[in-house]
Amino acid sequence: MDFNKIFEEIKKRRFTFRSVAQSVGISEPGLRGTIKNGTLKIEDLELISKKIEVPMTYWWEDEPLQVKDREIEFDIGKSVGMKPLIKENKELKNRVKLLEMTLENLNDQINDMKQKTGYRKAHT
Repeated sequence: MDFNKIFEEIKKRRFTFRSVAQSVGISEPGLRGTIKNGTLKIEDLELISKKIEVPMTYWWEDEPLQVKDREIEFDIGKSVGMKPLIKENKELKNRVKLLEMTLENLNDQINDMKQKTGYRKAHT
Protein backbone atom coordinates (compact mmCIF):
# COMPACT_ATOMS: atom_id res chain seq x y z
CA MET A 1 0.00 0.00 0.00
CA ASP A 2 1.26 3.46 -0.88
CA PHE A 3 0.93 5.43 2.35
CA ASN A 4 1.62 8.69 0.50
CA LYS A 5 -1.76 8.18 -1.13
CA ILE A 6 -3.36 8.90 2.27
CA PHE A 7 -1.59 12.28 2.48
CA GLU A 8 -2.64 13.08 -1.09
CA GLU A 9 -6.29 12.17 -0.56
CA ILE A 10 -6.62 14.15 2.67
CA LYS A 11 -5.27 17.24 0.89
CA LYS A 12 -7.20 16.59 -2.34
CA ARG A 13 -10.49 16.23 -0.50
CA ARG A 14 -9.76 19.42 1.48
CA PHE A 15 -9.68 17.91 4.95
CA THR A 16 -7.29 19.12 7.60
CA PHE A 17 -4.91 16.65 9.18
CA ARG A 18 -6.17 17.89 12.54
CA SER A 19 -9.79 16.92 11.79
CA VAL A 20 -8.76 13.54 10.39
CA ALA A 21 -6.49 12.87 13.38
CA GLN A 22 -9.34 13.76 15.75
CA SER A 23 -11.65 11.29 14.01
CA VAL A 24 -9.00 8.60 14.48
CA GLY A 25 -8.38 9.62 18.08
CA ILE A 26 -4.70 10.50 17.82
CA SER A 27 -2.69 13.71 17.59
CA GLU A 28 -1.94 15.34 14.27
CA PRO A 29 1.82 14.62 14.58
CA GLY A 30 0.96 11.05 15.59
CA LEU A 31 -1.17 10.61 12.47
CA ARG A 32 1.52 12.07 10.22
CA GLY A 33 4.14 9.84 11.83
CA THR A 34 2.20 6.59 11.52
CA ILE A 35 1.39 7.33 7.88
CA LYS A 36 4.98 8.38 7.09
CA ASN A 37 6.46 5.32 8.84
CA GLY A 38 3.91 2.93 7.34
CA THR A 39 2.76 1.80 10.80
CA LEU A 40 -0.87 2.87 10.47
CA LYS A 41 -3.28 0.27 11.89
CA ILE A 42 -6.01 -1.06 9.63
CA GLU A 43 -8.60 0.15 12.15
CA ASP A 44 -7.22 3.67 11.87
CA LEU A 45 -7.23 3.46 8.07
CA GLU A 46 -10.92 2.49 8.27
CA LEU A 47 -11.63 5.58 10.37
CA ILE A 48 -9.69 7.79 7.94
CA SER A 49 -11.57 6.25 5.02
CA LYS A 50 -14.92 6.99 6.67
CA LYS A 51 -13.88 10.54 7.51
CA ILE A 52 -12.76 11.43 3.98
CA GLU A 53 -15.44 9.25 2.36
CA VAL A 54 -13.20 6.82 0.50
CA PRO A 55 -13.92 3.07 0.36
CA MET A 56 -11.24 0.86 1.93
CA THR A 57 -10.61 -0.85 -1.42
CA TYR A 58 -9.47 2.50 -2.83
CA TRP A 59 -6.11 2.26 -1.08
CA TRP A 60 -5.20 -0.91 -3.01
CA GLU A 61 -6.89 -0.27 -6.38
CA ASP A 62 -3.69 0.33 -8.33
CA GLU A 63 -1.63 -2.38 -6.67
CA PRO A 64 -1.22 -6.01 -7.62
CA LEU A 65 -2.68 -8.55 -5.24
CA GLN A 66 0.05 -10.72 -3.74
CA VAL A 67 -0.77 -14.36 -3.11
CA LYS A 68 1.65 -16.85 -1.56
CA ASP A 69 1.23 -20.52 -2.36
CA ARG A 70 3.87 -23.04 -1.28
CA GLU A 71 6.62 -20.44 -1.22
CA ILE A 72 5.73 -19.24 -4.72
CA GLU A 73 4.57 -15.66 -4.99
CA PHE A 74 2.07 -14.67 -7.64
CA ASP A 75 1.12 -11.15 -8.65
CA ILE A 76 -2.56 -11.17 -9.48
CA GLY A 77 -3.92 -8.19 -11.33
CA LYS A 78 -0.48 -6.67 -11.95
CA SER A 79 -1.37 -5.56 -15.45
CA VAL A 80 -5.07 -5.22 -14.77
CA GLY A 81 -5.30 -3.57 -11.35
CA MET A 82 -7.98 -4.20 -8.76
CA LYS A 83 -10.96 -2.54 -10.50
CA PRO A 84 -11.79 -5.51 -12.77
CA LEU A 85 -11.54 -7.89 -9.80
CA ILE A 86 -13.86 -5.69 -7.73
CA LYS A 87 -16.32 -5.53 -10.63
CA GLU A 88 -16.21 -9.30 -11.08
CA ASN A 89 -16.76 -9.78 -7.35
CA LYS A 90 -19.91 -7.60 -7.48
CA GLU A 91 -21.19 -9.52 -10.51
CA LEU A 92 -20.62 -12.85 -8.75
CA LYS A 93 -22.42 -11.62 -5.62
CA ASN A 94 -25.40 -10.58 -7.77
CA ARG A 95 -25.40 -13.97 -9.47
CA VAL A 96 -25.36 -15.74 -6.11
CA LYS A 97 -28.34 -13.64 -4.94
CA LEU A 98 -30.25 -14.54 -8.10
CA LEU A 99 -29.50 -18.25 -7.63
CA GLU A 100 -30.57 -18.07 -3.97
CA MET A 101 -33.87 -16.46 -5.02
CA THR A 102 -34.39 -19.15 -7.66
CA LEU A 103 -33.70 -21.88 -5.12
CA GLU A 104 -36.12 -20.32 -2.64
CA ASN A 105 -38.78 -20.12 -5.37
CA LEU A 106 -38.26 -23.78 -6.27
CA ASN A 107 -38.51 -24.80 -2.61
CA ASP A 108 -41.78 -22.88 -2.34
CA GLN A 109 -43.11 -24.68 -5.41
CA ILE A 110 -42.11 -28.06 -3.94
CA ASN A 111 -43.86 -27.25 -0.67
CA ASP A 112 -46.99 -26.13 -2.55
CA MET A 113 -47.01 -29.41 -4.51
CA LYS A 114 -46.60 -31.39 -1.30
CA GLN A 115 -49.60 -29.62 0.24
CA LYS A 116 -51.76 -30.08 -2.86
CA THR A 117 -50.98 -33.79 -3.11
CA GLY A 118 -51.27 -34.47 0.61
CA TYR A 119 -47.65 -35.53 0.80
CA ARG A 120 -46.50 -36.19 4.35
CA LYS A 121 -43.12 -36.96 5.84
CA ALA A 122 -44.41 -40.43 6.71
CA HIS A 123 -44.11 -41.33 3.00
CA THR A 124 -40.32 -41.07 3.10
